[in-house]
Amino acid sequence: HSSQQWSVTLAPSRVGLLDVPSLHVGASASAPLKVLVDAAGSGPTAVSPADHADPAGKPVFIESAVEPQHPYVGQAVTYTLRLYYAATLLDAALNLSAPDNGDLRQVGDDERTSENVQGRHYDVLVRHYLLQPEHSGTLRIPAPVFEGRTLPDLGGGFDGDSMGVGSLQTAGKPIEVSVRPRPAQSADPWLP
Repeated sequence: HSSQQWSVTLAPSRVGLLDVPSLHVGASASAPLKVLVDAAGSGPTAVSPADHADPAGKPVFIESAVEPQHPYVGQAVTYTLRLYYAATLLDAALNLSAPDNGDLRQVGDDERTSENVQGRHYDVLVRHYLLQPEHSGTLRIPAPVFEGRTLPDLGGGFDGDSMGVGSLQTAGKPIEVSVRPRPAQSADPWLP
């Protein structure tokens, strides 16, 4: 007798009642599901720098920052994402959706460092992005989302399966950038 188990992680992009279609493997198929997705706040814990002062019990959290915070339209903005994790990761995904009115591209390779936060050792993945706002006004960068599986060395704080493998999820916070319009007296061509 042998068996194979498949795990699928869902990342809903909206609130409400969602239909999950049947999954087909060979001649077998799962039953379709309906999933009720609640508003933000009832899902994964979002951790921001303000929460950084007390990361106790948080094996993973995300910090993000932009520089400059008040750019001109078309000006290059650096968006830096930091994933702190105090676990041995088996596999992981750190996802960031592009904003509606800006171009967002990862630049360079991921950097890996380590840091002690409140006496706890964290490995830190640092990722840099180049953001170019296309319109003046408020530019909203969606919250980054982390999902992964880990070995059971966390001492709690995750949902484990019968093999001792745990799953981790967290989301950062969205950032709003106030984009200034091109100055009225600027010459052509104008470079921010």
